[in-house]
Formats: sequence, C-alpha cells, structure tokens
Amino acid sequence: MCIVCTCDEERRILSTQVAPAACPYCGGAVSASDVESEWRFCFVPIFIKRRFHHTCTRCGRSLVISR
Repeated sequence: MCIVCTCDEERRILSTQVAPAACPYCGGAVSASDVESEWRFCFVPIFIKRRFHHTCTRCGRSLVISR
C-alpha cells in the first residue's frame, strides 16, 4: 500500500491595472495585479490569500510599494 500526499500552490491573476507610479530602477510604468493564491494539500484547498502584486512593465522586477 502506497500513500502519496501532494502539496500545491496555484496562483491566478484576477485583474490588472496601471498603477500611478514609476519604477525606481528603470523609470518604466508599474502595473498592479490582484493575485489570488490557493494552497492545496491532497487536492483539498486549505488556504486562500488575495493580494496586490506590483510589477514593472519594462524590466519585469517585482516592486514593493510602501505606504
């Protein structure tokens, strides 16, 4: 008898919009994406988290916006 348990994370981009900011590294436009992360254990969702993810459209860096 063999038991296999799998852990998985699935990320979905729900919406994307232009943020009113510029990238501090290259000066490109910044896009803000609403991302939903879902953690699964043996195909059962155990944790769902929604957050904004900011990315430069020119250089592709992930940015942290301080408020």
